[in-house]
Amino acid sequence: VSEIFELSIKEQLEGLKKYQFSSAELVNSYINRIEELNPVL
Repeated sequence: VSEIFELSIKEQLEGLKKYQFSSAELVNSYINRIEELNPVL
């Protein structure tokens, strides 16, 4: 399974609609990715 942030917008929307993950999990996925890359930025 891909990381949530790696999914397309369409796949993210479908995942939310199908309760495969929550909106909080979606946001946290992006926050974690930002924190991971922040030293590089």
